[in-house]
Amino acid sequence: MALGNEKDCQHYSELNAKIRAAFADEYVSPDGMLPAHYQGMYVLALKMEMVPAEIRPLLTNQLVDLIAQNGYRLDTGFVSVAYLLDVLCDNGRKDIAYQLLFQTECPSWLYEVEKGATTIWETWDAITPEGQVNLASFNHYAFGCVGDWMYRFIGGLDKTQAGYKHIVIQPKPHKDLTYARTSHKSVCGEIISSWKIQDGMMRIHAVIPPNATATIRLTEAKFSSVLEGGTNIQASPDVSTIIHDGNDISLEVGSGSYVFEYPYPTT
Repeated sequence: MALGNEKDCQHYSELNAKIRAAFADEYVSPDGMLPAHYQGMYVLALKMEMVPAEIRPLLTNQLVDLIAQNGYRLDTGFVSVAYLLDVLCDNGRKDIAYQLLFQTECPSWLYEVEKGATTIWETWDAITPEGQVNLASFNHYAFGCVGDWMYRFIGGLDKTQAGYKHIVIQPKPHKDLTYARTSHKSVCGEIISSWKIQDGMMRIHAVIPPNATATIRLTEAKFSSVLEGGTNIQASPDVSTIIHDGNDISLEVGSGSYVFEYPYPTT
């Protein structure tokens, strides 16, 4: 469609829908189980939207069950691990994503850290729990893709346009995290997303560079209690649009430095 080839767009859109329907009919059982019953298979099927929306919860449940059976440890390889935490979060299981992130038993990211790693290993058990050193690369970034999720999800720094021309600042804290700071040197300049929870208050510092715009999404916030630079957001001249979306507030801003503060539930 971007090229103006409407006929091709319609043809391949219809073909895409048929392929997805055929996949679901052939491989997904009524309880959402796939014949290849592995974490990675569910991650890929969910990420690539290979099943209808109404049965996504069934596949998500199968994925969570596999994670639980593995002691709340991941069991994914190069192809699927990049999508694992996003898939869980996108399907309402942020709790499991954080549980995997905080896991310290093998296989997990923090297991490597606790074994003294300063770089990402090629295999989850490059050093076994018993201390045996296996033949593997100890500087092999593929599993380091978790860093991308941490920037976007924990740090809350993301984009909707190439080159970060439009930025999204949306931290998603966890009860065991009280602070995070992320930054990125884009073509427009440095972007900063920093947040801290202290004494029941959320404080978000966002820096949007020149020639860029941003959407700021404040989780668990209310109109009447959000301040920007000490002024209620409804009176702030720097906030152009305010939308109340469930328990969140979405704001549109231009370039500049912003500090948002509001009461934040800690339980």
